[in-house]
Amino acid sequence: MCRVLTRLKANYQLSHIIGTDSYTDWIVLVANFTCQTFKAWHWAQNSMFYLLGLWARLVSSTTYLKSDVPDRMDVLSPQIMESYVESRLECGAYFHGEVDEGNNKMTHFRE
Repeated sequence: MCRVLTRLKANYQLSHIIGTDSYTDWIVLVANFTCQTFKAWHWAQNSMFYLLGLWARLVSSTTYLKSDVPDRMDVLSPQIMESYVESRLECGAYFHGEVDEGNNKMTHFRE
C-alpha cells in the first residue's frame, strides 16, 4: 500500500490530486494511515521509507501550488512528524530495554 501511495504522487501533480472531490477525505485518511503505520514500527519498518518519501513530495509540492483549495499540509505535516519522532523514540527505547513489556509503553528515556 505504501508503494502505491508513493507512486501516486510520482504520477500525478499535487494540483491534480487537490482538484478531486474527495481530496480532503483522502489526505486525512492517508495521514491517519501514516501515523498508525509509524506506531506499528515493529511490523512496518520497510514502509516508513515510502511514507516519508510520499509526505516529503507532498509538502515540497505545496510551494508550486496555485490553487485556492486548502491543501491541509500545515495541519497534517506536524502530526506526521510528531508520530514519526515518537515511533523512533519508542523503537530506540525498546532496543535499549526501556519498555515495559506489560503495556508496551516507554517507562523512561535515557538522556
